[in-house]
Amino acid sequence: MVAAVAFGLLQRLNFNYANIRWTFMKIGFAGLGRMGSGMASRLVAAGLDVTVFNRSEERTRPLVQLGAQPARTLSELANTDVVFTMLADDRAVEEMVLASHGLLHVLKPGSIHVSCSTISVALSAALARAHLEFHQGYVALPVFGRPEAAAAGKGSFNDPVQRAQRDAA
Repeated sequence: MVAAVAFGLLQRLNFNYANIRWTFMKIGFAGLGRMGSGMASRLVAAGLDVTVFNRSEERTRPLVQLGAQPARTLSELANTDVVFTMLADDRAVEEMVLASHGLLHVLKPGSIHVSCSTISVALSAALARAHLEFHQGYVALPVFGRPEAAAAGKGSFNDPVQRAQRDAA
């Protein structure tokens, strides 16, 4: 579900990924707490090429056993096309994305960061500006629900494209 939602959003936002199939896309997932591990496991179970990172490495082990590739550092996500993050709060997102060693600095131009964390509007706007400066895409896609729902593919999300269309109507 997460991959399909992100792909649909990216198409509607005019990212040039229309000719790339998700089965050939390299996906990164950072933040393997209760919600993130459930979401990442769905991507791995779908047979996608997923590399997983967590600050505490032991959280990657169950996903590696399912077929994910482990990343010991954020720089090992540099070759991914899309990186999903599911982090606890603004501070954790700032540290993982905006710090000098963060995702912003390791992702290649054209990569896309999909933030599934519930963060402040100010931080989301700062992420959008920063990714634009680095020629990277950014999608704010906060996921809501219980970890069990995320693992079952039943988490809900706030679709920014649909929201903008509703607001414009």
